Amino acid sequence: MTSMPYAIFIDIDDTLMAKNEIAKENITTIERVRGLGHKVFLNTGRSYASIPNFVLSATEYDGVVAGLGAYVRVGEDQLKFESIPNDLMVKLIDFLFETGKTTVIGGEKDLFYINDNGARLFSFGDDKVKGPRPIESSNDFRTKYKDIGILKGTVYEPLNEKEIDYLSRYFTVYQHKHYAEFGMKGCSKTKGMQLVLDHLQIPKARSIAIGDSVNDLDMLKNAGISVAMGNADDSIKAACDIVTERAEEAGVAKALIKILPLSLA
Repeated sequence: MTSMPYAIFIDIDDTLMAKNEIAKENITTIERVRGLGHKVFLNTGRSYASIPNFVLSATEYDGVVAGLGAYVRVGEDQLKFESIPNDLMVKLIDFLFETGKTTVIGGEKDLFYINDNGARLFSFGDDKVKGPRPIESSNDFRTKYKDIGILKGTVYEPLNEKEIDYLSRYFTVYQHKHYAEFGMKGCSKTKGMQLVLDHLQIPKARSIAIGDSVNDLDMLKNAGISVAMGNADDSIKAACDIVTERAEEAGVAKALIKILPLSLA
């Protein structure tokens, strides 16, 4: 490749994959794009530990932004790992127990659950993420888990206004239709994307972001080229340069072929 490569940032859920499956065309197109010298990154709200093995092994990526931007890696270079401070973790666990809502918190290698049998939460057919372990009390993060860095949390039902107000004191909170997630203030998919671009010395104009959700919106607005999935809400589509097909229709592949037609022909 003689011209500067594109850096492509792809959300996972309902973007790269749908219903726990990745369209084959997405994988073959990513491989073709990388073969031409472009860089492809996962940019997900999931903690690294909760990215399914089948996603990580489906093809090679140039790096990962995970945990709503708290974890950033390019190749073997760790650019960012901003975990929740331990004293805040203790407060958080007590609060989450009080809500009674099923919650999973995760870091790079570890997942934990509160208020439920979390083993069922991360099953994808025959491919399983390392099963979450139960948290018995906030004291666990004063003792046996005090050296484990937690990047973000996912609550498996919507939060009420009071719960959002409390979490928002410390975290950025995203309320989705059927669940909510929260991560460290100051971290975001956009900032993770920018760290990668700066590291590789690729200008923002040569970045492509593809996503579907409210937690993708800042990344999409700040990319050189923004792509909304066909299954995204209208507000996400309105903010993007391109609307592609749905996730189950290999919308990622179709967008990349549209943006890079000469190279991929």
